[in-house]
Formats: sequence, structure tokens, C-alpha cells
Amino acid sequence: MNTAQTSVPQPVVARRVPLTAMRRAIIERVVRSKRDIPHFYLTQEIEMHAAQTLMEELLAMHPQPRLTLTHLLLKVVASLLLQHPRLNARLIEEEIEEYASVHLGFVVGLEDGMIIPVLHHAERMSLLELAHRAIELEAGARARRLQAGDLTGRTFTLSNMGMLDIDAFQAVISPPDAAILAVGRVAKRPVVRDDQLIVAPTMIATLACDHRLVDGAHGARFMADLRQTLEDAQRLKSALRV
Repeated sequence: MNTAQTSVPQPVVARRVPLTAMRRAIIERVVRSKRDIPHFYLTQEIEMHAAQTLMEELLAMHPQPRLTLTHLLLKVVASLLLQHPRLNARLIEEEIEEYASVHLGFVVGLEDGMIIPVLHHAERMSLLELAHRAIELEAGARARRLQAGDLTGRTFTLSNMGMLDIDAFQAVISPPDAAILAVGRVAKRPVVRDDQLIVAPTMIATLACDHRLVDGAHGARFMADLRQTLEDAQRLKSALRV
């Protein structure tokens, strides 16, 4: 047999990219997560009219710091997690540790990877305090000048890819978290309201949970509270402390 005729064409290498320390850390973390953590996912579509209206009001009243939907979501999540302690927890040897404070991580995408700064005691912050600190941490992450303390102690993580025009996605849990919330863009989508088909701004949120310590009911109750809070103007204001 002619080996030249049966050989499989190989791809042409355009370039070789050495692994950076950040990429090596990401590889180690996601491999360990997918290997050791039994993930399950819960997805919810949330109407965002109330949240968008409130954001417009807040931006008019508070031009600085520049508030974003990510800041609003971080504050809402921080306010809800104390009511859902199994999601604000870690599996430590033979025990599940549930925490009385929320150290909330948020994913910052970088050109060669990603990093998760931590908002310590996020439940104590007002929306404006949280936004100011999140802006500081994001700037520090992009400038590669965060301290070790800015990246440790996390109890839950939010990942928002809406600014990249992603509708929905499933995030990988970053150990030792029990869960991570992934949110996509707010877009006009068909919605049934009072048996009528209308168009409304919605956001698709997906919660990834560690099934070793989080049951489906734990995650479902959190997602229901998240949707009800974001869709109700009064509940939203209360959660944001505005």
C-alpha cells in the first residue's frame, strides 16, 4: 500500500504560544473543577424592565461611580446569599461550612485569561460602595497590580458575559465555591404575559452548583428569589439599599 496516499494531512502550525503562569493556573483550576466537582445547572429567563428603569434613575442621580448592570447584579446576589446559605458555603473535609458574610467574586476577562477579584463583605456595602470597590478591583486586575488579599476568601462568584453579546452560557465552578452564577446580555425577547405574547427585555441566568453540597431545591429557591427580586421594583430597591 502506498503510504503517501493513506497518510492523514496534518494542520499547519501558524504559531506556538507559550503557557503563561495565568494560563497554567486556569488549566489547573478548571481541570480540577470538572474532575472533582459534580456540576448541575439551573437556567432562568428574567424580565429586566424594572432593573433597567431603576438603573436609568440611579445613573441620573449618581453619575459617579459609573454604575453598570454588573454592579447591580453583584449587589442583588450579595443581598440574597445570606438567605440561601448553602450556596454561600464550602465543603471542608467532613463538614459543610456555611458563611455569615458574603465574599463575592466577579470574573474579569483579560487578553490572556481571566481573574476573579473578591468583594469582601459585599453584603455590608451599599450599591455605590460596591460599585466603587468593584471598579477599583477591575482596574487593578487589568493593570496586574492586585494583592493576594484581593483574590482570596471568595464564597461565591458572578460571571457576566453580556457585554460580549452572549445570550447564555454555563460557567465552570471555581473551587472552593459551591456555585457560580453566569448571566448573559439583556435583549428584547418574546414573553408571554397574561396569555398575551409581547416583547420585553430579558436576561438569561444560569446557576452552576456543586451537587456534593447543593441540592436542586437549594439552587431553585435562589434562582426564584433572584428572578422575583429583579422583576419587582420595590424588592429590587430594598435589595440594593437605595
